[in-house]
Amino acid sequence: MKRLFLLLILISFTNTFGQCSWKDVFPFEMGSSKFDVMRIVTTNSMIEQPPDKFGVDRINNGLQYYDYLQDSVYINVINLKFKGNKCIVVGNDNHIQLRLSDDILHRAEIEIEFSKDEYNVMLANYKKVLELVPEDYKYEVPHDKFHIETREKIGEAIFFSTDGKGVKEKLNDIDIGYIIKYKRVYDKVSKKWYRSNEIQNYSLIISITDLRKSRLTTNGY
Repeated sequence: MKRLFLLLILISFTNTFGQCSWKDVFPFEMGSSKFDVMRIVTTNSMIEQPPDKFGVDRINNGLQYYDYLQDSVYINVINLKFKGNKCIVVGNDNHIQLRLSDDILHRAEIEIEFSKDEYNVMLANYKKVLELVPEDYKYEVPHDKFHIETREKIGEAIFFSTDGKGVKEKLNDIDIGYIIKYKRVYDKVSKKWYRSNEIQNYSLIISITDLRKSRLTTNGY
């Protein structure tokens, strides 16, 4: 009886995971309008839009001038989060940011935070997301992530693309990785913040870029 019970649990888990798709991780279509994006937000039970307490939308949204275009583009940044997810653990905190240019979704980033004791949970989620990448993105390049100032390695990732031709003006790619974040400590003597060696948390980061319908290029997006 115990063996049968364990077998049923295993079958149930396999079936649940088997039903997972990229849409469960990222339910939006790149190139969509704000109208289409917000319609999904309204109807998708896994997504919510937190209140804009600090007026971030007012700061981020509006016409931005791009020198290389010699013209302005209307940029709209939409901040969302997961309420839950049937396929991945949404961590202690999470953030979804969508970026539209002239009403075209061209950039998205998902960040899911895990506590310093949840490395194995984070890693399992990372591997699960990798398995769900759409088949069109068949070219992959593993790479390391580095701290912008110290150049220390802080994470690992895999870059996925549809054509394998490297950097182009009109990107269409997915980058999935994770990083270690360290605690920052304030030195009262020097009156400066510095990064300690104590782990604060882990972040799983999914970045999606599709410039094919946007006026923006790799010169700035």
